[in-house]
Amino acid sequence: MRTGAAAGVFGGLVLALEAASSPSAAPMTGAVSAPQPRVTLISDSVAGAISFDTGAKAILAEGVDLFLEPGEARRLGGDNPPGGISPPTALQLIETLGRRLGQTVIISVGYNDVSAQYAQNMEAALEALRQAGVKHVLWTTLHASSAHSGNLTMNNAIQAIAAQHPEVSVVDWNAYAGAHPEWFQQPDDVHLAGDGPRALAGLFHASLVKLGIPS
Repeated sequence: MRTGAAAGVFGGLVLALEAASSPSAAPMTGAVSAPQPRVTLISDSVAGAISFDTGAKAILAEGVDLFLEPGEARRLGGDNPPGGISPPTALQLIETLGRRLGQTVIISVGYNDVSAQYAQNMEAALEALRQAGVKHVLWTTLHASSAHSGNLTMNNAIQAIAAQHPEVSVVDWNAYAGAHPEWFQQPDDVHLAGDGPRALAGLFHASLVKLGIPS
């Protein structure tokens, strides 16, 4: 009886081990969730306000692996003004980060740029983004008021170039924020105040959702 019982137990153990090792066996641990898609925001100090607002960051980070690259007085391209300390231009940063950018990049730069050079620098940045493997580029228009009429020139360039590049989606901050002067610091009328950072973050996130990017 002992031999028979031992054999039965052993046989049951073998069957259990075989079942556990079978490819069709249920996994021992829970399923691993897919990683969230990387989204990089390259900005000057205007959209850089999102980096310092906990609520704004939470809005933009929902469903994505958010990578923030703010830069005080950042330009899109060209030479930085002589004297002082300026961060790398957006073009330089793109070339440095390369594949670490991920497949989706938001560009919110222009308030420190020379408007006549913006279109040329935008084309150069888009080429660098393609080389880095970026698939989606969300490009932000600039808040343009009577005090910043040159921003309209850059906004026109953004719209025109985006129409030629299917990977580019325009995030029209200028139109969205036009009726909300309370979102801006005075008297400069470009830097964000109050609910401005969260409003811009919400617009960015809505644009990402439209593209089906957040997981």
